[in-house]
Amino acid sequence: SSLNRFSFSSTLSSSHLSLSLYLYRTPTSLPCTGLVVSGGDRSLYTTVDEALGYLDARTEFWRQQKPMYARKRERELKKYRPAPTRPRSKGVPRPTGGAGVDHTKYVLKALEDIDSAMSGGEAESGLEKAQQLMKTVEEMSTTDLPNKREFIASIHSCMGNAYLEMGEAQLALEQHLSDLQITEALDHADATTSRALDNIGRSYCVLGDFQMATDYFQRKLPLLKTPEETTWLYHELGRCRMELQDYPAARDLGEKSLAAAREAQDQMWQLNASVLVAQAESKLGQLAGALQSFERSLELARLLEDTESQSVIKRALEEINSRIVDEIKPDGDTPGN
Repeated sequence: SSLNRFSFSSTLSSSHLSLSLYLYRTPTSLPCTGLVVSGGDRSLYTTVDEALGYLDARTEFWRQQKPMYARKRERELKKYRPAPTRPRSKGVPRPTGGAGVDHTKYVLKALEDIDSAMSGGEAESGLEKAQQLMKTVEEMSTTDLPNKREFIASIHSCMGNAYLEMGEAQLALEQHLSDLQITEALDHADATTSRALDNIGRSYCVLGDFQMATDYFQRKLPLLKTPEETTWLYHELGRCRMELQDYPAARDLGEKSLAAAREAQDQMWQLNASVLVAQAESKLGQLAGALQSFERSLELARLLEDTESQSVIKRALEEINSRIVDEIKPDGDTPGN
């Protein structure tokens, strides 16, 4: 439906937020590497973590490369767009007449304005527009707006995304939970329910509750429709398992993300997934596997002509190679694998 275009599209500008925020927490809250290291070795894993954090924080899939289902919904939206003579303002203008489809056009246009504000990095403006729209929609009858509940759910989603961009994760969570409560009561609402689960998971990530994030992300798994959705969700789940220091699960989820990215023929997400696998393997002490995964990541970065990522991956490879050399020395540490 056209409604879901806004539920997902308004997350485009913030879908990488959970990654960047929990990858760049304070040093005292950084996750353990999973390896016992001495003072000299610690710099190696700090370097690798910094490199991997940098790479993952550069994930902006939703902005740079819209998935196929988002492009499809964007095309569907065009037939609902109002006439260009409809008045525009900084706020959300109230509908001036008509019934049914006119009100639907009005709300869709208002949602599009909110979406534009969010995509332009104007979260406060997007939130204000969404709050105004919520008041207007709540006053409408279901005769004027047959899909009133669906629209209210979408507005909750928009408000939640705005709060998340503004760093108000708890307020964001409350809005996304309201979205979920409404959509779960609707018939044939898998897509909007999937949206809510996604956003609740992201909110919990920002709040640092990675187990709750995992629980909601897992509820989304049966609702996956495309390899683009699948690669992103497995990557998110893998990141959560990394934070929970469940490195074998993180590695396996990274492999699933990689497989989906290959199915989607998306080299950028292949790079992201490959880096996740490499990070998990390095924390497990599986240095040979980590080396191979980093080499694969480097090749993908070259294909993408991503010089910054290439530089960071090369640095990580040097450090991993150094560790492997230390492992095979007679007085080296306990071998990895």
